[in-house]
Amino acid sequence: MSVSIALRAFFSALFNPDVARGIKEVLDGSHYEVPNLEPPTASSVSGCSKDASTALKLSATPRSDSRSEALELLAALQRDARFIDFIKEDIGACDDVSLAAAARATHDRCAATLERFFQIRPLSRVQEGETTKIDPAAQNPARFRISGASSHPLGTEVACRVAHAGWIAEKCEPPRWSGKGEDAMVLAPAELEIERS
Repeated sequence: MSVSIALRAFFSALFNPDVARGIKEVLDGSHYEVPNLEPPTASSVSGCSKDASTALKLSATPRSDSRSEALELLAALQRDARFIDFIKEDIGACDDVSLAAAARATHDRCAATLERFFQIRPLSRVQEGETTKIDPAAQNPARFRISGASSHPLGTEVACRVAHAGWIAEKCEPPRWSGKGEDAMVLAPAELEIERS
């Protein structure tokens, strides 16, 4: 259950800045009020006529010829790297050697797909394990998470070891979908082979 929630949160945050901000606030322990995602109704809009309320409901309905960019990215990872096949596989009976070989192939192809769409790079220019000096009060918490106690007064630089360099996308060009609305939730077609007679 937690894995499916984590995947949903990952893809939602990837393509929705409001969701990403909300998840960050929850993780940081800040107060976050979940926004109302329901479309407005006639009773919630003063002076709204029947025709206007119908228009509101229609505008909140997804277009039949579109689908989530998150689903399209997931479909691309499946096409390029068999990502879903790998995640859904029961690996309990696999030996470490065959599992490592499958993981390596999936890893390399997923990396190539993400590079094509996002060009992900380390956020920090300082290498992991190296030390740098920063002023904690002047740092953007979205870019730097500082841990550990410090006796230095605010406004002064402190020495920090980079435990993780972070990541930043240098572009965001997710794949586009051009299928039919009835197929919007299909991530990969079933593959059939004609039997020899």
